[in-house]
Amino acid sequence: MIWYYIKDGRRGGPVEEQVLVDMARDGLLMPDDMVWNQTMADKWNKAATVPGLFPLPASSGQEQPLQPPPLEPQTGKLPGVISCVDPVGHAWSWTRTLLFNPFDLGKWFSLGFSAWLAAISQGGLGGGGSGWNLGNKNSGFPWGGNGAADFLSRATEFMHMYFALIIAAVAVVAILVTGISVLLLWVGSRGKFMFLDNVVNRRERVAEPWREYRTHGNSLFLWKLVYGLVCIAVLLFLVALAAISVVVPCVRAGTFVLSCIPWIVTVLLLMLVFLVIAGFIGRFLEDFIVPIMYKSNVSATKAWNIFMGLLKGNSWKFVVYVLFYLVLQMAAGVIIVALVVLTCCCAGCLLLIPYVGTVLLLPVSVFFRTYSIQYLAQYGPEFRQVARP
Repeated sequence: MIWYYIKDGRRGGPVEEQVLVDMARDGLLMPDDMVWNQTMADKWNKAATVPGLFPLPASSGQEQPLQPPPLEPQTGKLPGVISCVDPVGHAWSWTRTLLFNPFDLGKWFSLGFSAWLAAISQGGLGGGGSGWNLGNKNSGFPWGGNGAADFLSRATEFMHMYFALIIAAVAVVAILVTGISVLLLWVGSRGKFMFLDNVVNRRERVAEPWREYRTHGNSLFLWKLVYGLVCIAVLLFLVALAAISVVVPCVRAGTFVLSCIPWIVTVLLLMLVFLVIAGFIGRFLEDFIVPIMYKSNVSATKAWNIFMGLLKGNSWKFVVYVLFYLVLQMAAGVIIVALVVLTCCCAGCLLLIPYVGTVLLLPVSVFFRTYSIQYLAQYGPEFRQVARP
């Protein structure tokens, strides 16, 4: 059984029961110190009331109605041992408490709004289309003709005739898409702190945290904007490398050039390395940088400096965390797909509706937000997100 204790006004734990017994035996825990475990509801008892903890029988049954801080780690491990598995239980317990105890539909929609804002920058603008069926000779090619050469000739002629108009249209679309993307990135950056504040404090405010965490949101937005530009530059470099080393030689030769194979492997490896690094940075930014900024009231750059000091001695632990996080995401995906199938795709249709889908997936969002907080809290009290009054 896992125990917590209060000694000299300071809270300690979690510890195994045998550790608590050893502390009592060595004089590190006194009979008048307060202890708590999950079987005691919301009341702390004197250590003297615990059978077998002290040789003398309990002298009093005095209880103190203290509420254990909900967002401190319940790892079930000795202090200093980091676990990816143990925070799962507490994250799910906190999710149930926040969303189902009691269940309030109005709370879901209010909290869901901040969750929707937090995730809005992760969505995309796009759509589907049927495209052209160039492989069906009965349908023909655009602008008439039945051969690829005729199609290319007419397409080239069209480009020459309307080149200026096409460039202008592409420029307008690019400006609109860029502007909307930057706006969503700004809104989403502030929304992440709104959602985190509501989860930590078990409430569903909207206007107050939007104003309160303006500085935090702007700092995160600027960091993500610069980081996004760097990622675009790296991708453009890889595309240019592939074009120069593979596409151009093959086009000039009119066939595939075997000497391009080493370049293809090199570009693919570089792309894989880039995607892995970007994936880790994105995961760390969402799960750890935002909570550190929130907890320590610092900028995104300062939060990264703090986290890098933590990462330096625990790199493999964070790698395991990311891998385990992927496992949890796959499990959540399986559950969502199962619900869609069991409801004959009705749930799937609702999930596609903006905002409504976020509200329906609120348990998933709250769980993963709380899980990352619980994992980070294992590294020390300076990383624990204690609920604010």
